[in-house]
Amino acid sequence: LPAIKLSSENLSKLELFGRILLRAIYDERTVDVPLAPSVWKFLQNIPLEMRDVYVYDPNMAFNFQQLLLSSNIESFG
Repeated sequence: LPAIKLSSENLSKLELFGRILLRAIYDERTVDVPLAPSVWKFLQNIPLEMRDVYVYDPNMAFNFQQLLLSSNIESFG
C-alpha cells in the first residue's frame, strides 16, 4: 500500500473508523465494509502477492513484473 500523509482530522476519522470496526468484530456483528482484498490480507498478516498489486494498480504490477523478469536491471537506470 502506498504511504500517505494524513491531516490530523483525517487521521482522527480513520482511527474512529478502526474503533467502530474493532467494536463490531468484538461484538461478533457483520459489517458490510468494501475494503480491497489486499487490505484484508494486510490486516491478517498474510503476505501480499503480485496479483494483489494488480488488483490495486495493473500498470504498476506490469512494471514490477518486467523488473522481476529483467536479467539486466542496471539498464533501468
